[in-house]
Amino acid sequence: MEASSGSLEHATRSRLLDLIKREPGLSMMEIVNSLGLAEGTLRYHLKYMERKEMIQSERIDGRKRYFSPGTKHKKKLRREKLEIGLTEKQRRLLELIGNNPGIDQKRLCILSRFNRFVVSYHLDKFGKLGLVKKERSGRNVLYFKTDENELRRRIISAMVEDLSKGKMDEDRFLRLMEDLEKK
Repeated sequence: MEASSGSLEHATRSRLLDLIKREPGLSMMEIVNSLGLAEGTLRYHLKYMERKEMIQSERIDGRKRYFSPGTKHKKKLRREKLEIGLTEKQRRLLELIGNNPGIDQKRLCILSRFNRFVVSYHLDKFGKLGLVKKERSGRNVLYFKTDENELRRRIISAMVEDLSKGKMDEDRFLRLMEDLEKK
């Protein structure tokens, strides 16, 4: 039986809170993978803990992410996820491309340990976003990370377009511009 006012007598909730304190901003699936819990069980405990204000959640980059109350990392994580808008998988792939200029898709699959469909999907997405450039070399396609200044110009251009179309409010635009100048 549970003790009153949000106690952690339940072993699963105790493990869950420890994980969320250690790694703030995890999504439900990241928690499932870390703790090996069934999704339904985890969902039950997360809802219970939120109701008891033992944890907080916030939707970031299309996923609900969990934090212990008053987590200072929360704003930093939100800024990283929303303003740059990349998942950990995407960041990993971009890092590999940046560290291995001229890498081909096969080598990227080997280094990332992602299957070719996942890598192909993200490479197409990166190309459309202007994050990577590709060059043909015979039968191979080689990938290069886009120059930082060129990327900054593209991001600003997209933000201006969103602002003019009403997809972004002026305050958010100014905050993003300020953050881009800091980087």
